[in-house]
Amino acid sequence: MLNNPTGTLTNSDLELAAIITGAQLAASHYGGQHPNIVIATDNTPALAWVSKGSTTSTAAPAFLLHYLAQLCRAHKFTLNPVFTSGLTNQVADCCSRLFHLSDDNFLEHMNATFPVQPSWTLVTPPTVTISCVNLALSKRLLPLASPTLDEAPMKHHGTSGVPSARTCILTPSLPNLTIPSPSSKSLPTNIAKAQWLPPGRSRTVEGALRAVGQAFSSLGCVDPRLQGSGKLDLRLQQQLTAYKKQDPPPSRVKPIPFPLIAQTAQLNYLANNPHSKAIANMLLLGFFFLLRPGEYAHTANPEASPFRLCDTHLLINDRRLNHYTCTHTDLQRVNYIALEFTSQKNGVRGELIGLGRTGHHTWCPVHALIKRITHLRTHNAPCTTPLFRYWDFQWYTITTSTLTAQLRTTVSALGPAWGINPTDISVRSLRSSGAMALLCAKVDTDMIRLLGRWRSDEMLRYLHVQSFPLVAPLASQMLQHGRFTLIPNNPIRG
Repeated sequence: MLNNPTGTLTNSDLELAAIITGAQLAASHYGGQHPNIVIATDNTPALAWVSKGSTTSTAAPAFLLHYLAQLCRAHKFTLNPVFTSGLTNQVADCCSRLFHLSDDNFLEHMNATFPVQPSWTLVTPPTVTISCVNLALSKRLLPLASPTLDEAPMKHHGTSGVPSARTCILTPSLPNLTIPSPSSKSLPTNIAKAQWLPPGRSRTVEGALRAVGQAFSSLGCVDPRLQGSGKLDLRLQQQLTAYKKQDPPPSRVKPIPFPLIAQTAQLNYLANNPHSKAIANMLLLGFFFLLRPGEYAHTANPEASPFRLCDTHLLINDRRLNHYTCTHTDLQRVNYIALEFTSQKNGVRGELIGLGRTGHHTWCPVHALIKRITHLRTHNAPCTTPLFRYWDFQWYTITTSTLTAQLRTTVSALGPAWGINPTDISVRSLRSSGAMALLCAKVDTDMIRLLGRWRSDEMLRYLHVQSFPLVAPLASQMLQHGRFTLIPNNPIRG
């Protein structure tokens, strides 16, 4: 990668290629039936891709996952990736760094350092595997493999027409699944009756149906969910509508009153260590800027776009400061900050969203961002460093799970007095908490949408009418303004 700085492949792409190659070698050298292969990795994007079996981009990982699906079908194995931290990934470190040893010396070193039974065996990937991985890395679609001879035969269902379904036996952890065949003329009916549809909410079933339709479309076939006009088949519409009527109430996270957020931040400030200070700063930035979790904390989602040091802007009135060259005195005089959108959701690249000081010496987004910038530049962090990273003899990150745990600890102690329980909230509550605070302050909903980057009234789903300051005066206002006169619509007789 260092020799090709303009290339499009990332380290995560190569990690995914290594995982797939290792899984193929393990499956081909396994003597049992349908092995469940576990591979550890310290690369979170590759872990997420393999766990989900998909990616939202059309880059190399999509083609690598396509190849992995063919391998799982051909060799009949299941791949389960697990995460291991880089500090404990010593076996992989030896394999990637001991190239100066001969094959015999390498095996001798592995058997002496990491003794196992049976002993280590050196396996070389076959040429066809290397070719297929290189093809996938170059974003070329691999041809679909022909069905194997031991695949279950077609089974007739019903008394007329072509065989309408077949039994899939490729996944051992699931019961036999009845999957509609693309040759059937009554696919919407068969899909509606298929036994493989998961029980649960209507959106779960709708998502499963969408995945089936997309799979057909990716193979050049007609999406069986749709009519000729391109609309969803009426029978499926009616079934999904019936599911929605049976759905339980939605379980949305509740907004957190700011005193609880402030209490969490205050306890972390009092701890007075880099880890706790970073937690407090990111809690405040997430609240005031209505940020999504992946924008201010590390998450396993490979599509997350955190704000970085280079995405921040500092101003003293109308004078813009440079993060690295401005003096400490000027940094403390900053009265306006802004975050620049790059690839964040619903943000226009290059646009800024800014806030000023609150007037409080602690609960202020300007103070929180200045503290993050001061810490990062003190430790010579590159400009592309995410704001949630901190230095404590080495670089660490603040994760979404850490923030959720901190908030729930406070809510478990103080939440009942405010009407919320720990299970009601998560790190995603900070976004709705900021929006609720603005709504209670009677800020125009259009302004809230602009700050939170909501493109529709979807924002209202985040806000709860259980907020006492919001709903308490409504009854008296209705009583005061309930007297009105209507304009009669009787026709005028000549």
